[in-house]
Amino acid sequence: MAQLDAASGIEQALRYLAKGDAVQALRALDRVSWVDLGWPDYWRVRAEAFLMLGEARQAAKCAGEGLLEDPDNLELLVLYVRALLQGGEYQRAQDALNHALLVAPDNLELQSLADALESQPPHPAAPAKTVLTPPHRDSSPIKNSRWGKPPFTEAEARAIQRAFAGNSRAYPSVGKSKAPARRRWWGLLFPLMAMGLVAYWLWPQVVR
Repeated sequence: MAQLDAASGIEQALRYLAKGDAVQALRALDRVSWVDLGWPDYWRVRAEAFLMLGEARQAAKCAGEGLLEDPDNLELLVLYVRALLQGGEYQRAQDALNHALLVAPDNLELQSLADALESQPPHPAAPAKTVLTPPHRDSSPIKNSRWGKPPFTEAEARAIQRAFAGNSRAYPSVGKSKAPARRRWWGLLFPLMAMGLVAYWLWPQVVR
């Protein structure tokens, strides 16, 4: 196909758009010479065609290309906000709308887009991460799990500890191993057994 200059390609594309044929409009624009792609109207019509097809991301991209050439182009700004809003990019749409309202604060289409943005539900905040902390270990006396109170006061606890300490001094064998005592009994048992055997052998001789 022969290439078209920007004016001819835009004119053909607009005729197709008027018929609702966005695909043919894009095909006409694809024939425009690369030399003429800097025309803001080229990107505006291209954005309109993609928006008609429901391609919001591509429409926003084309409108953005045109705004690089003409940042205050009202038609491109309106298309850019519409495309971002349709694509769910609400923050970018709001930023573009704020700039557009500086250019044309009384524009009815911009006011309509502002109302559409305000009607969007707020984005839910990210849930806070739950930090698991180890349970607090209380050094106080063990609490009664039923009543939530200690079975005795701290003063009573200290008194009981002192009483146990005194008992351990009065009865030093408490808590100690019984193995040494058993060893002492076995040490006494063997001599006694030996003496008994000697007495058993000597007793008949004494009786005679």
